[in-house]
Amino acid sequence: MFRNVLQDIIKMPYYKNYTAVSGTIHNISNHEGAIEDILKRNGFSEIEKTKDCLKKNKELWIKQPDICSIPINSFISQPFGTHENPDFLVRVGQDRLIPIEAKSSEDFKPLYNSGGIKPNYIYVFSSKKANSTTIYKGSDIISFEAYKVIEELIREQKKLEIAANEKLKKLDVYHRGISYYTRPMIGQSGDKTFTNYFTHEHREKCEQNVLDLFQ
Repeated sequence: MFRNVLQDIIKMPYYKNYTAVSGTIHNISNHEGAIEDILKRNGFSEIEKTKDCLKKNKELWIKQPDICSIPINSFISQPFGTHENPDFLVRVGQDRLIPIEAKSSEDFKPLYNSGGIKPNYIYVFSSKKANSTTIYKGSDIISFEAYKVIEELIREQKKLEIAANEKLKKLDVYHRGISYYTRPMIGQSGDKTFTNYFTHEHREKCEQNVLDLFQ
């Protein structure tokens, strides 16, 4: 059943996150809404956020789906809020809880903000220039070793940020509360062979790798 969801998602045109740009599927106004519609049309029920659906439980639920309170063949949209990943948690079986992150861009590549690239997430990327959608696992675009390098960099930057803000407090002679916030932003560089998700040599392989998870 979830494989059908993914196959329908790949056929989606461009949808912008949160903003109306396309009305080709039941006059749906945004990217997340289009994904929700596909889930529902394929037999998945949307449920309200459960009391124990908390950020602190996120990784544990993904690793141990059998303790998750989301019923099988159900999903929660924006389980941890609009500014926290993933955009969906979908329970596809007793031992399978799928985190889905919706990305949308006018360009051929997405931008990964403070949420980073999660190796165990399924990404749904919609591009305005391509007027198309592709899917991939985080682990198919970043190696675990590269992921750890970025995580370590973020930790070190946080330490520097805390130390700098302590100094700023002591130097706040004008009583303005000036502080500094580091926001991680992960981009991609190089020519289109690196950055175009729709002509990339591994596009079909990445899509098939996701489909193969759900035979």
